Amino acid sequence: MNRLCLLTILALIGVTTVHAQLDKAKLAEEYKAWDLSKNGGLGASEATDSGTLGWSESSYLRGYSNMWLAGGDTYWLAKIQDHFTRIMGSATDPDGDGFLGWQTATYSAAVYWCQPLLNRGTGTIDPPFFSEKNAKAIEQVTGHNYVINFVDAATYRVQDQSTRQWVSEALTYKSGEVITAVPGCKVRISGEARTGDRFMVRTLRPEPTEYAVHEGMLAYPVSVFIEAVAKDPKLREQFGASADSFLQFINLNFLQKHEQDWVEYEDGSGAWRFADLITDRFPNRIMPHNQYLALARTVRHYLMARWLETTRKQRESRSKAVGYLSAEYLLGRQLGNALLATQLNDIAAKAMGVNLTIFKTLSFAVSAFYAGVAGGLYAFVVSFFDPFTFNLILSIIFLVMVVVGGLGSILGAVMGAALITYLQFDLLKNVEELPYLGEFLVLISRKWLTVIGLANFGSIALGLIMLGIVIFEPLGMFGIWIRIKKYWKTWPF
Repeated sequence: MNRLCLLTILALIGVTTVHAQLDKAKLAEEYKAWDLSKNGGLGASEATDSGTLGWSESSYLRGYSNMWLAGGDTYWLAKIQDHFTRIMGSATDPDGDGFLGWQTATYSAAVYWCQPLLNRGTGTIDPPFFSEKNAKAIEQVTGHNYVINFVDAATYRVQDQSTRQWVSEALTYKSGEVITAVPGCKVRISGEARTGDRFMVRTLRPEPTEYAVHEGMLAYPVSVFIEAVAKDPKLREQFGASADSFLQFINLNFLQKHEQDWVEYEDGSGAWRFADLITDRFPNRIMPHNQYLALARTVRHYLMARWLETTRKQRESRSKAVGYLSAEYLLGRQLGNALLATQLNDIAAKAMGVNLTIFKTLSFAVSAFYAGVAGGLYAFVVSFFDPFTFNLILSIIFLVMVVVGGLGSILGAVMGAALITYLQFDLLKNVEELPYLGEFLVLISRKWLTVIGLANFGSIALGLIMLGIVIFEPLGMFGIWIRIKKYWKTWPF
């Protein structure tokens, strides 16, 4: 008993200590002081470099939005207003596409092209094109053109064609040996070289470009500001004009601008790409999810989506297309085959060299990812839900959608979801109105169940559909579609 009392007293002391340590007012004042010590409270908002704004200034803005959410002090909204107004003022349109923004060359590559001129010898030069991503080598690239000039068959010199200056003394030529006399470049000449032969090396320094991930990191805390102002009429009086201008700026120069990098494929899938600059590290490559999800967080806010109805519909279609592309890429590769093998037969999969532990864990992670995305989109649509929204019946309905549509098939999953959604929310919504069966089901419910339990017939019907599919058509609706397609391809034979 004494021990229990002692533990209780210690627990109370701990709670009191923690409460004292988490004094919001004191912490807020300390954070204000820390913020003012950083460039006089301006943070990195005066920067014009996209990378600095994205990775440095966004942390200040995120801190302000978090402080507002934690304490409700309008001081932090005023900080966001001040910083982002300054940031918008520094935006320019250097590429002339009609959209404002900021650029950085920090993450760009240097490139060089190599080619022989009209020579007498048979020597060749490699590589014909190279993208240099090493930071130390990039620093040495000048952006000039160079000529490797053979004084004789065994000796060469390198000249900077842009300045007409020689950048190397006479060097001994050896076929296949790497030449490093061109600043920041490594080239190789192979074969016979003769007196007077020349080889051109053109270099290009990293070019500045815009990044969706940087703009997304900036826009997200500003979207918190916009939403807070929209919800509160008092805040609207003080910050309304700024919220409106911020919203329009983000919509035009962040969201609409990157539509020029969207590509939509014939099968309905799509994705965003990196810029088409030759010095981009991954020119025209499909963006990783983290690059554009930083910007997507901005439009997930309910009020911003309501204000920008066109943008909302566009982002919904883009989300579906990207998800379809990811699923198609996954199923169409060796990884997808391995996942399918672990689903069908563990022993056979292991015999083929599939690591069951890794791939079963991966399949769980991938399914959890898609479930999380679906849940996020669902919350985006309904705006509010509670723990009772996601009950056991809902989980069973999702399972029925996949089984009825066809396991392991993207098209089957879409078909199953469409059918079950129609049955659940339209055909089976009012059981008593079903043709022929409605009155009979009401009679059964009144005799053996209750009128309240009448809606359970919808769940019973879904269960019967699932059993029928499993027994008579294990491949689901996708299997039926395959059979119909094969029939028409071979008809009338």
